[in-house]
Amino acid sequence: MPEGSPFRNLDEGHHKKATVTLPDFNLQNVIIVVLLIVVVGFVVYTIKPELFKPVTKNLSSGQAKDTKTKNSGYSAVFLVNSQVYFGKLENAEGPNPKLKDVYYLRVQNQAAGATATDSASPNISLIKLGSELHGPADEITFNKEQIVLIQELTSDSRVFKAIEEYKARNK
Repeated sequence: MPEGSPFRNLDEGHHKKATVTLPDFNLQNVIIVVLLIVVVGFVVYTIKPELFKPVTKNLSSGQAKDTKTKNSGYSAVFLVNSQVYFGKLENAEGPNPKLKDVYYLRVQNQAAGATATDSASPNISLIKLGSELHGPADEITFNKEQIVLIQELTSDSRVFKAIEEYKARNK
């Protein structure tokens, strides 16, 4: 190439090989990588939790379906005093969630003269709110601070089936 050629300057210095140094695989770097993966996983879970739901393949139809059964529209509300109420929940995120069409469980006391083996299977019944002596309205407004847990009832839950049976008997 001629002395004044512009290409000569471009070629100089480009014959060096680029070297990339990888970080050492010591315990500190491994911990940092694991923490980074956990943080990224948590962020993805908070943004798109449905990505973490299990999906099974229905072998007969070849279609994927969710492993959970259909939601019944009823919820179980567990309180700090160990009482559990079932019903249709409104304003669950507010300071005073409300439960309508309310039911609760009653465990019958053991009758006199019953043996110890009889107590192994207590008699549990589902009670509709409003049938008590003081005649309460069929709704409860909770103080959110008294709620320990809220769970949705599935359409195949025993409590939901008992509610449906109660409604069929009392139409």
